[in-house]
Amino acid sequence: MKLLMENWRKFVKEAQLNELFVKGDGDYVIAKGSNVWLIDDYPDEEIAAEINKALEIEGEWEEVWDLKQLLDDDMRSDVLFGEKEKNDLNLYTIGSFKLDPQSSILVKKVVKQLGIKNVTQQSGAGEGDDTEYTSKWAIEGEIPSTFYHGTSTAYLENIFKLGLKPGESKTNYDGIEHPDAVFFSSRFDEAQTHASHTVNKVGGDPVILELSAPNKNLLIPDYDIDVGSGDTGCYDYICQMLRNKQSLFSKMEGESFSLSKEFGIYGYSGRVPSKFITGYYILMNPEETGIDVNFASRDEYTEMTPEEAKTYVDTKNEFGYGSTEYPEFEDEEEEY
Repeated sequence: MKLLMENWRKFVKEAQLNELFVKGDGDYVIAKGSNVWLIDDYPDEEIAAEINKALEIEGEWEEVWDLKQLLDDDMRSDVLFGEKEKNDLNLYTIGSFKLDPQSSILVKKVVKQLGIKNVTQQSGAGEGDDTEYTSKWAIEGEIPSTFYHGTSTAYLENIFKLGLKPGESKTNYDGIEHPDAVFFSSRFDEAQTHASHTVNKVGGDPVILELSAPNKNLLIPDYDIDVGSGDTGCYDYICQMLRNKQSLFSKMEGESFSLSKEFGIYGYSGRVPSKFITGYYILMNPEETGIDVNFASRDEYTEMTPEEAKTYVDTKNEFGYGSTEYPEFEDEEEEY
């Protein structure tokens, strides 16, 4: 945990630098602070030593993927690791940290400096090749206009009426309370992680709410969801540790909000009324289709209007099989 916090502070301090220094001409992109290295599979010893010194890496490596493993092991949330192909940049997850191209300061600077037109990422939710594309036009803003919240259809009836309300129901993460805030992400796959976790806890079908923030001035740092969990299975440990250090976060609000933007995860102080929820993505009847809720791809979710989502919940409750339309039953002929 101490290492995680130290990396965050270093990142925020170095992210304020405006100019990037690009070195090399390889396909792999390593960026931290004001430095960007473009390296090949096996960079020369001088470049490797320079990267080790700048990134404060103690382990030895020869191949670029060995460097990636060292970054994973050290939970390096302050480093960008990617691969450049012409004008596209494919970002790789480091450990369980995934930078958000729409709001990450580091990604924005690399995209501008290298003349990148599109950023791609594996969603991490599905078993197949589920790639997300972000154009440079979507990267130019500072805070996205669209967010996602992962939950279960078990909660939708209350959400239809009240929207997302802090403290309305018990949190699905042990040891965590949300008395005055709700949480969401600018990344669909991050919301999927929370949706599947919630379904595993309370039942129902996974649902991703697409929403806008009623007032962006009420966005706050995300300090108690799985910034460091991902597929490591340590949600509650990370959450509890961060919550226990809440007094520390109150002293570094600017820093923690910068990191929230880097990873695209936010808190919101207050309620999000249902009118700000513009779309519902539901994994329909997974028990019938055989889809594993923990590994569903984005394409397997069905986008619905609020009315269609209400119909899905009603038909699932009434017939045991959800649909966006009520079934039509033919009148049986009376026998005389």
